[in-house]
Amino acid sequence: MRHYMPTYMAHEFGHAAGLWHTPSDKDGMSAVPNEMANLSSDDKKAMKAIYENHTAH
Repeated sequence: MRHYMPTYMAHEFGHAAGLWHTPSDKDGMSAVPNEMANLSSDDKKAMKAIYENHTAH
């Protein structure tokens, strides 16, 4: 399997930010992201849910 580095890095940064795998292969957070996957609207909603009320310390 070939990994497209920008997609792979975005996927791993998503994990670092607290995101889990998604069932859709079109999401950047798919368990097996395809080469052209980007952060989907579902990925963005998950990030917003995690950090919407986060404040800097």
